[in-house]
Amino acid sequence: MRRVLTVLGLFLATLLVSPRPARADFWDWLQEFSGPGPFHARLPNLMFDICPGDAQPFNEQGRLLDSGEPSPFLRDFDEPAASTLRSDNGKGIARVPKCIYADFRFFENRPDDNFGVPGVKVDFYQAGVSVRLHHAIGLGFGGGAMRISSPGNPDAWQPMLTAPRVVIKPLLIYGSAEYWRKHNRLHLVFSTVKYYLKEDIILGHVTGQDFGAKPGSANADFDFLNDRVFSTGFVVDISDALTLAFRKAR
Repeated sequence: MRRVLTVLGLFLATLLVSPRPARADFWDWLQEFSGPGPFHARLPNLMFDICPGDAQPFNEQGRLLDSGEPSPFLRDFDEPAASTLRSDNGKGIARVPKCIYADFRFFENRPDDNFGVPGVKVDFYQAGVSVRLHHAIGLGFGGGAMRISSPGNPDAWQPMLTAPRVVIKPLLIYGSAEYWRKHNRLHLVFSTVKYYLKEDIILGHVTGQDFGAKPGSANADFDFLNDRVFSTGFVVDISDALTLAFRKAR
């Protein structure tokens, strides 16, 4: 576990020390592409993490055992520090700290965009899987699509990959998993605030026409292959509260 967190820390340090423009919003911000941008959140961005992994009993040969009771659909805390734990009855417990995520983010540029085309909207629709490295830290990879909407032009769609997606619950970093188990209501409130860092790879060619550059303009010939863009910001996420409500409703 300590080695995993060390590697993650070194990776985050690499992302954060690389040069980034200073015109970033406090709340949510998308780095400019290799030409257009930067972009700023125009709507509340939505990021959901649902963890269907559940602790299940298994025997010494690694085969799952039927506990005779339906397991909960979701578990609040899946600590991956140890892949095998012991229950009171001596059976092994297999932890599966895997989550499914879905992100919907909505950005737009401003009149001072260095590309010179105002009113451009960039939306992301993404999904993937993540691993909970700690009760306050998740690391994920996935993909999806980007939509570019520029005045007077049809929408342009581009496939994309996310590598990586790091989500941190800053209010839960301090305190053990045991502490937050004992204070579940407080955990639900504090876990709604998340800080994310993402790097997305836009697959294929992104051109000036996609961003509304007119033929004959300085940026009409802009063409970049497999562009990488960085985004970071705070998100309010009520996934944990919805998860708890769903489980109680079963």
